[in-house]
Amino acid sequence: MDTDTIEFHLTIFDDNKTLLFYNLCINCRLVHDRELQLHDGQRLIRHDRYDDLKTQNNLSDEQLRQSGVLRIHPSFRMVALAEPPEQNSSGAPWLSTELLSLFVFHEMRPLALQEELQIVQQLFGKVNPTLSRIMELAHQLRESTDPTLRSLAGSLSTRQLLRVARRMARYPSDNPVDTIHRACLARRSEGSIPFDTYLGVLKHSPLLNK
Repeated sequence: MDTDTIEFHLTIFDDNKTLLFYNLCINCRLVHDRELQLHDGQRLIRHDRYDDLKTQNNLSDEQLRQSGVLRIHPSFRMVALAEPPEQNSSGAPWLSTELLSLFVFHEMRPLALQEELQIVQQLFGKVNPTLSRIMELAHQLRESTDPTLRSLAGSLSTRQLLRVARRMARYPSDNPVDTIHRACLARRSEGSIPFDTYLGVLKHSPLLNK
């Protein structure tokens, strides 16, 4: 990430809820003060402080670099992506008071089926009938009035559907139920619904048995 901060790149923290808490806390000073002490002793400092330090001490960029002082590009940005906190989860919510101060939060509306199909097609090519039925099943789960079925929808979120699509593009001959298991459900969090429940819904879904 240090290269991104120097060269005006965008750093993305993907699937934030699975990151260890201290990894995000390390970035608190970078977010609030635009400064960061690296593990190798180098310091990243915001552009105006760097420029003042350079002018006041009549130093060159190379001299400052050799001293371990690096300039943060004024347009450097950080983006964190995560699914909404699970209200009924037995674990501690990832969205804590400490993290609330790090970012400006934007909640994205759920994508419609056609929007998700368009994204998958742009990333992985033509959507095959099996994948299309899996995506239809995901939307049926999301719209269901049955609490158990709605609770299963989290394992077929847009993020997970993209993982399914990527795996199906690589292994088109795989069984769709096995594909969903490998892409979405292999790493179950504590307190999650047992895989047998998912398996029963998937195997008996008329969409996957057409």
